[in-house]
Amino acid sequence: MREYAALFDVTSIQKYVFASNKLKENLGASFLVSDIYESMIASNIALKNIPQKVNGKYDGYIGGGNALFFFDNEDKAKEFVKEWTKSLLILAPGITVASAMSKWDEKDFTKSRNELFDKLKGNKSKYITQTITQRHGISAECQSDGYSMDVWRDIFLDDGKIDKERSSYISAATNAKVVAYDKAKNKIENDYKNLLGNEFCFTGELDKLGQSKGSENHIAIVHIDGNSMGDRFKQLTSLETTKQLSKDVENAVKNSFKTLLQKIVSELADPVKKEYLSLKPDGNKSILPIRPIILGGDDITFVCEGRMGIYYAKIFMEEFAKQNVSDGKPLSSCAGIAVIKTKYPFYKGYQLAEELCANAKSRRRELKDEGSWLDFHIAYGGFSGELKEIRDLHYQAPLGSLIYRPYKLGDNGEFGFDTLIKNVRKLNEKDKNERQKYPNNKLKELREVLTLGQDAASTFVNEMNARELFLPVINNRKYNDELFDGGITPYFDMLELLEYYPKYELEEVNK
Repeated sequence: MREYAALFDVTSIQKYVFASNKLKENLGASFLVSDIYESMIASNIALKNIPQKVNGKYDGYIGGGNALFFFDNEDKAKEFVKEWTKSLLILAPGITVASAMSKWDEKDFTKSRNELFDKLKGNKSKYITQTITQRHGISAECQSDGYSMDVWRDIFLDDGKIDKERSSYISAATNAKVVAYDKAKNKIENDYKNLLGNEFCFTGELDKLGQSKGSENHIAIVHIDGNSMGDRFKQLTSLETTKQLSKDVENAVKNSFKTLLQKIVSELADPVKKEYLSLKPDGNKSILPIRPIILGGDDITFVCEGRMGIYYAKIFMEEFAKQNVSDGKPLSSCAGIAVIKTKYPFYKGYQLAEELCANAKSRRRELKDEGSWLDFHIAYGGFSGELKEIRDLHYQAPLGSLIYRPYKLGDNGEFGFDTLIKNVRKLNEKDKNERQKYPNNKLKELREVLTLGQDAASTFVNEMNARELFLPVINNRKYNDELFDGGITPYFDMLELLEYYPKYELEEVNK
């Protein structure tokens, strides 16, 4: 009998995972979050009271950072929460878990669930949980997270000897993430061993994702989030349907990433496509140009070679929309793709990707649309401030905004991603002699003209028309005659995608 229930939520997951600029620590942190419930509870022999089990598994559900467990009575629930959260201070310092407990009415799932979530919301606003040892005035700060350096970490050379110069103290939180990285590496390579084979592997270093030195030395941070999933779960009226939908959504994310990975591996079998990337070796294997960081619940975050970010996001989102789940409704998602310099602070890049995803969701809600949307930003140098501030300050021209995005996937309308790619392909066309139809110097000039006034725009359009180089037309708008219409232009986005979308994908269709 389910007499008493406890609801848990891992709070500020992104802040915990992306607190460091080192990919290995991000990956270790992500593993600790994914392992926090079932595996971490099962491996903790100090726990005297554990949740009820059915057929060897914990009764309740786990998904998206949440967990619902059942206990025989209130005392057992309180004792478990006390002992388990205490153990997290040692096993995963820095992870913050909120909880709520109440009696469970087996006959009224909706009422019991809503009461628990209301309590959880109230508890989050009342208590500031301390999960890290306070800094001491006499101790130095860890470079990764700013906490006290209290654990010695040896760094080993390739020959197995200790590197005395790089070995140092780090914080307990950073140490837990570093230790967890090896487990994260083993897990993902085991999960996808059939695809990786003996040819490919993943990396734990940001500068080994296939970037070229120079102008292409960018990475893309991709954050994709399912649409309206919270509302869909609230509409469920039983524990069984909740568990099933949670499982289905998680499988949908994993299946979609698996399909993306299959696509990447198959493309790398093509010498021309493989040549496009500067794949790095790891022993006798090649490092893939992608590394998932968060892969669970209804969202995913991965990092990849900069020019592949928008393309990989599109493939994942299209596959995600094909997945079937138990509530019978179609899946959709929104994505934010932040393309940044490899050496730029990773956490700032992730925050930008989150803002871009939120902006895509905002446009979707504004238009009352049910599809999948994406937004992107290419940072050629450093950047600071929030997304709106960046765009207001740096992407406003005398004739209007340079930003046309976000775009809807699978759509041929004015703001359809298919329309965007079709027009980028036009700018990338070659003539019968295999020369660029639109010379690079004219495309560079177009980029500059977009930032100038009406006279420059008119002169440029007239010159292009005289050369019979007509700019792409969109829905009979005046863009191809005046570059701007209604205070916006689509051409800046097209020019950016010419640089940050795989060339072979733009050329293949034309052939």
